[in-house]
Amino acid sequence: MNEAVNKNISSDEIQQFFDDNGLTEEMDKTKSDIIRRIEILGERITEHTGHPAIDHIVSRIKSPESIIRKLKKKKRDVTPQNAVSTLHDIVGIRAVCPFQDDVFYLAREIRDNIGYPVINYKDFVSNPKSSGYRSIHIILECLSESGNKFYAEVQVRSVAMNYWAILDHLLCYKNEDKRVKEFHEQLKRHAEEIADIDRKLYKLRRKIEKLK
Repeated sequence: MNEAVNKNISSDEIQQFFDDNGLTEEMDKTKSDIIRRIEILGERITEHTGHPAIDHIVSRIKSPESIIRKLKKKKRDVTPQNAVSTLHDIVGIRAVCPFQDDVFYLAREIRDNIGYPVINYKDFVSNPKSSGYRSIHIILECLSESGNKFYAEVQVRSVAMNYWAILDHLLCYKNEDKRVKEFHEQLKRHAEEIADIDRKLYKLRRKIEKLK
């Protein structure tokens, strides 16, 4: 990878650096490969359980603007090298499952059989964040054919967890409004309600599956 001399460079310069070093294409190829592997693992689970393990998968490569915001938030120099070597979600993939048990099943399969080194595994379903956020995060170490190393974060959550997280993410961009704290408290209460519904629907599904 070529060296970048300037610190705190612009988003255009970061994108140019990625393009010149082939990182944009390599990250996109890696993202597609990880998704393909997750889909295969999901199909294996479906063969075992008899119902779809994955509702849908979404993905993205972190934009230069988002990279700059996160590096500044972490008080790091804004350089392409720091983006690639320190940001564990420069490639992001989210697998959304129908039910909570599918989340645990798929996350374990990804951790054990994805074919990429797993450097971190965080279960925020069993141990939710104080905000009420629930998901399982798996950080993968990726090495391209040209030798560039970067990271991908795979999030696994249920449909119910996902629609809660969409509202939480939306609220993060409304910090100037004085009602934000009140809405955060509401979301936290709803997180418990959603988790309870998730469990109840799982139990109901198991009963339905036993019907002749």
